[in-house]
Amino acid sequence: MRPYKSSTGEAPLQERDISDLQLTVEGFTHLFTKLLYKDPTNSAYIILTMLMTHLKYHYEQPIILEHLYSIRFMIFELLVKLRADSRYRLGLHGLNEYSPYMYVDRRIGGVPPSPNSSTEDTKSKEDALVQINYISLAAACKTLITVLREELDWRVLNYLLREMPQILKNKALVLSGNWEFDPAYELASILCLLVNDKSVAGTLKNTPSKWLKTDFQIAVYPALAAFVSFHNSLDSSLQQKLVKCLQSGHISCGHSDAYY
Repeated sequence: MRPYKSSTGEAPLQERDISDLQLTVEGFTHLFTKLLYKDPTNSAYIILTMLMTHLKYHYEQPIILEHLYSIRFMIFELLVKLRADSRYRLGLHGLNEYSPYMYVDRRIGGVPPSPNSSTEDTKSKEDALVQINYISLAAACKTLITVLREELDWRVLNYLLREMPQILKNKALVLSGNWEFDPAYELASILCLLVNDKSVAGTLKNTPSKWLKTDFQIAVYPALAAFVSFHNSLDSSLQQKLVKCLQSGHISCGHSDAYY
């Protein structure tokens, strides 16, 4: 989008410089919701791809928009709402319906078919009358991993950590990988790293006053605990690492560290 085409990348943009970009992203997120349920074309997929591409630039060129977290926040609010039902129809958390036009692509990902449906069953007689589009959620999952690894704004990172237990309930997202990319493994690994790397908390910006290092670690533990339902999808070494991280959490809760 525009800032990445016109900026030299040598100085961060100011709020007044990106008002049009904020309006564009906000409009795209609302339009995605509308088109997902009402448009039989692949317009919703195109919008989601554009938002994911733009989000990727935030971490490839962080100096430009790093301090303007509101744009990332709007995209993440949409991303964490993505859900799929037993037939892998795409929907949004909070809405009691799923798109009749957009399906999660499990042919590319590693998601096993639902025991109550098959590839043929997915397209019901009603579905046969409309255009079906497929979308892979692997890119969205890779984006989440990038955020957990590289986000420096505590307001954004804290939001994603709080939402992680809900995100992990979306197995169509977490199991959307293949032999080259295992989202469950990558997510669990980066969460363990956040707990074990004592230097991470000190690099974060916009943290609360009188903020403890253990406050950051404690924020990660609920996300780690949510991985219990994925134990069969993780290798034994990573399972042991998760257990050790959770055990360290019980110890950390009883101690306090220096303020940042």
